[in-house]
Amino acid sequence: MGRQNKALASIIEQSDSHYVLDIFLYVKDRLTSENTVQPGDPTTKNGRLGIVPVILDSSTVHSVSSIQVKLPPNVKQQEKNIEMMYFELLRRFVEEGKGLPLLHPVEDMEIENERLTKLMEAQKLLTTQLSKDKLDKLPEESQMLFDRKEELKVEVRALEGSIREASEMIMRTDLINMKRVMRRLDMADKNDVPTLKGKVACSISATDEILITEMLFSGEFSDLEPHQVAAILSCLIYTDGKGSSEKDGQNKAQFKCEVLGKAFAGLQKTAERVADAMIDCKITTLDKEEYVAKFRPDLVELTQRWCQGATFKEICDEARDIYEGTIIRAFRRLDELITQLIECSKVIGNTALKEKFEAAQKNLKRGIVFTASLYL
Repeated sequence: MGRQNKALASIIEQSDSHYVLDIFLYVKDRLTSENTVQPGDPTTKNGRLGIVPVILDSSTVHSVSSIQVKLPPNVKQQEKNIEMMYFELLRRFVEEGKGLPLLHPVEDMEIENERLTKLMEAQKLLTTQLSKDKLDKLPEESQMLFDRKEELKVEVRALEGSIREASEMIMRTDLINMKRVMRRLDMADKNDVPTLKGKVACSISATDEILITEMLFSGEFSDLEPHQVAAILSCLIYTDGKGSSEKDGQNKAQFKCEVLGKAFAGLQKTAERVADAMIDCKITTLDKEEYVAKFRPDLVELTQRWCQGATFKEICDEARDIYEGTIIRAFRRLDELITQLIECSKVIGNTALKEKFEAAQKNLKRGIVFTASLYL
C-alpha cells in the first residue's frame, strides 16, 4: 500500500491538474496499520460499501461502465439500499458471466477523433492476435463453434446499436411532440416552463393527467354533488371493461340519472379535444376512437350507489359481469385519485372544489372495501 501511495503522490506532482472521483468500493471494515483501506470480498461479504476518493488515472481506474445507477439524495442514510443495488449488479452481470458493459468513447460519448479511432482499431487487432494462439490449440469442432459465437456477438452488438438509435430517435421525437401538446393546452409557456395548469398535471399519477387537468380547469365538477363527482371519476379509473361499439354508443342512454349522463358526455368531449390536440401535434401512436372509448361508464352508477350508502352485497348483485376484487381495486384507486385531486385543488386555490372532493372521499372510503384485511 505504501508503494501505491508514493505512486499516487508522483501523479499529483507531475500534473498541474487532476480529478478525484468519489467511488463506492467494497472494502473491509478495518484499516491497515498505515491507515489505508483494504479491498473486501463481495462473494464472502467480509466488508461493506464505502466511499473512497480515487485519483482519475490509468493506474487507478481500469475502465468505466455505461451502466448508470441513480443514487438517493441521502447517501449515508441509504447505505443498505445502495449495497443491495451493488450486489444486484454483481448478480446480473458478473456472476452470470456477462461482464459489465463498458462506456464506448465513440458510440456512447460521441468523441470524434481520428487518432482515437486508429488506437481503438489497433487495440482490437492486438486483442485478436493475443487470443489467436489459444484458439489454435482448440479442436476444429470447438473452433468452429467459437467462430460462430463471435459472429453472433457481432450481430447482437449491431442489433443492440440499432435498437438504441431507434429508441433515442423515437424518444426525441415524442418529447418534441409532447412539448407541443403541453403548449397547445396551455400547460407550458413558449419557453416550455410549466404553467399552473402544467404543475397540476404533474401532481397527478393515478389516471390520465392531461384529461383530468382539462376537466378540472374547464369546471366540469362545479355543478355535481360529491357522490356524482366520485361516480364520474370512476370512468378514469375503470378501463378494464370490454364491450361492443354498439354498447359504447348507448352509454349516455343507459344512465338513470340525467346529471350523470351530461357529465359523462362532457368527459367524452374533453377526451376528444385532448385527442385532437395530440393528433395535431403528431402523436402518431394515438387512436382517437380508442382513446375516448377506454374511459368506460361501467362503474358510474355502482360508485354513486356506494357513495349514497348501499351495501357491498347490493353493489355486487347489481354488478353482474364485474368481479368483486375488480370493484375493490377500482374503489381503492379512485380513493388515491381523489386524494391527489384534493392536493391539486389546494394548488389551484379552489376551496369549494377541495371541500367537494373531501366529501366525495368521505362517502367513498367506508366499509369492507377499505378494510385492511378481508379476513377480519
